[in-house]
Amino acid sequence: MPAYPRAVEILFDDANRCLEQGDLVAAEKAYLAALAVAPEMPEALANLAWLAEHAGQLDVAQTYYQQALAQDPDSLQVQLNLGVLLTKRKRFGEAE
Repeated sequence: MPAYPRAVEILFDDANRCLEQGDLVAAEKAYLAALAVAPEMPEALANLAWLAEHAGQLDVAQTYYQQALAQDPDSLQVQLNLGVLLTKRKRFGEAE
């Protein structure tokens, strides 16, 4: 993860802790707060995508994954997650 302001790192760490504890609402709020301060944070976008996907919000998840990839096109994890999501949605042409 690149260097972000300390406040953003704290928000991101809090979001990850909430995610690990199963508090998905608090995790989402903390990721969004981190993005409000540092909008160029693909890690937060990718985690929001995962949350949206697991909440059944597939359009939202796809948008977040695409935003994360736009910021970090070399992220193999995001590429994989987006490909799996597109396959679930039977959007095979987009998954390539």
